[in-house]
Amino acid sequence: MIISETKLRQIVLEEVQTRLIEHYVEKEIQILFEDSDDPETQKDREEYRKLARQGRKIPAALALALGLGAGGLKVATDTHSDTLGAHNTEHRAERHAASQSIAQKKIELEAYMNNPAAFRWGVGGESMMQLPGEKGFGGTSVLPASYSVIQQVHHDKKNGTPRYGIPDLDKIPSMTGEQSEGIGDPDKNLQTFFSDFSESQMIDASAELFGKYPKDHPQAGQRKYPHVKRMAASGLESKILMLHPGELDPNYVLPENGMTVKDYYNWAFFNQFLSADEQEIFDMGNPELEADTQATTQHSVDMTPNKKFTWKESKITWKNYKNRKKVLA
Repeated sequence: MIISETKLRQIVLEEVQTRLIEHYVEKEIQILFEDSDDPETQKDREEYRKLARQGRKIPAALALALGLGAGGLKVATDTHSDTLGAHNTEHRAERHAASQSIAQKKIELEAYMNNPAAFRWGVGGESMMQLPGEKGFGGTSVLPASYSVIQQVHHDKKNGTPRYGIPDLDKIPSMTGEQSEGIGDPDKNLQTFFSDFSESQMIDASAELFGKYPKDHPQAGQRKYPHVKRMAASGLESKILMLHPGELDPNYVLPENGMTVKDYYNWAFFNQFLSADEQEIFDMGNPELEADTQATTQHSVDMTPNKKFTWKESKITWKNYKNRKKVLA
């Protein structure tokens, strides 16, 4: 059978139109329904496909293109690409905002705190320091000073009160591996740790951080610090101790990472786990803001030596931030 050139062009154009429609319908389905294993969503997706094959659910730009020939298809293609691009840009912006939210940074901070590998320390081949004279099975493990600092960070983030004030954006430390200038050096402080600090300056970390409220408390039976899931311990010890955070001088160089207490604190608070919400709240983009304008003393009311933790939520908290933001708006 001989087909004229005009007829052939028409057949090719119709085939191209059909293929393009199928392609863009699938794109629309991805946007509308995304990937989901939910049975109802899958049912809706198939219904949409069925209607699209019947010409009853076609993107507006493509429906218009059916009467406009090849030129119309180009317009439809450009329009759909622009729409899809805008949609993807919006999704990327939403994902980025979510990744910088106070809720997400809370998740990341608590994951870091509960990672035993982040707080290993010891002399020689040890992975955890033991209280002198109590080595081996049934002994007493002593968590690194950095663990006390990170607990302080979590507490202060709950209260919205940075312990050493709000640093300059340009002066926020990073974990570079270089030693900070301060009291001692990492190697020396590791060797002299148990002469620098006594057992009386430590608290029973397991009993305190995994402890529950007493019977006469409104939250009786609930964990005091539910964010603590596990600690960097061997599992063979009879007790786990940690330095009370109030015992640490801000300029003390941590044996585990070579940073001063203050630098490590600010790295965690204002670098690694700082949310966009907090950056706005602390007005960190203000060029007139001076570092340490709100600095507190080494021993705060809640964290004085030999006292138990008395962490209380106030101002900005993990739970009430969204409501607070609505009120401020």
